[in-house]
Amino acid sequence: MILRISKIILPAIVIMLIMSCSKEQPEPIRPDKIEYELLLEQNDNPTIIYYVKVHIIQFFLSVAMGSEFGSNVSKSKKWKDPMQIYISGNASPDLLEELEDIISEINALCSDGFYIEQVQDSLLSNYHIFVGNPTAYAKMYPTSLEMLFQNNGLFTIHYNDEYVIYKGNMYVNSEDTFLQEQKHLLREELTQSLGLANDVKYYPKSIFYYKRSLTTEYDKLDMEIIRLLYHPGFLSGLSPNASESALRNIMGL
Repeated sequence: MILRISKIILPAIVIMLIMSCSKEQPEPIRPDKIEYELLLEQNDNPTIIYYVKVHIIQFFLSVAMGSEFGSNVSKSKKWKDPMQIYISGNASPDLLEELEDIISEINALCSDGFYIEQVQDSLLSNYHIFVGNPTAYAKMYPTSLEMLFQNNGLFTIHYNDEYVIYKGNMYVNSEDTFLQEQKHLLREELTQSLGLANDVKYYPKSIFYYKRSLTTEYDKLDMEIIRLLYHPGFLSGLSPNASESALRNIMGL
């Protein structure tokens, strides 16, 4: 089980050992130095294309492997069955519309059969979004109490011994935040519930940026790693080395 409370993760139950081989490769460009927005544009230079792909892989590994705090279980985690979201609380019409947009954007990036949909019956859901005050959320999920009042957004995901995520829940504080911040929290926590639980200390435009942010759309690198995680060639339960090998195959390196 992963407990995500803004930046907190608890340990998983089972660890799988996966062997992989690595190829000799050029030293990747440092993430904080590369001008990726320029390089991600159409480019015919094979060397530039290579380094851009290497950089995307490194960004993926920094976000998908472990977490900023907690046990840092370095295995890939992803959903297999559809995420069926039930939302409760006092979400505004604007926030509900934002949720629809986020779901559409994520679904467009997934090619392995996974998708997200909203359901109107909580009994049919495997993921709960609550928008409201921390006290009400704590009554539903008491284990979140320790960190709840220090964070305006948090999520919890559960996964099995194959590192397949099968249920989760998240919270957005609607009492102490304004609409744009709520939209950011909704996008950040839901996206990280896909299996991208770590934060990054570079790229302020990224939804995974570790400092307080009001970002309400995905950066190009964000979209790339969502697409890679939910590509049919990428599996759950992969070690960092095995993940890199799978990503290289997907990207033709």
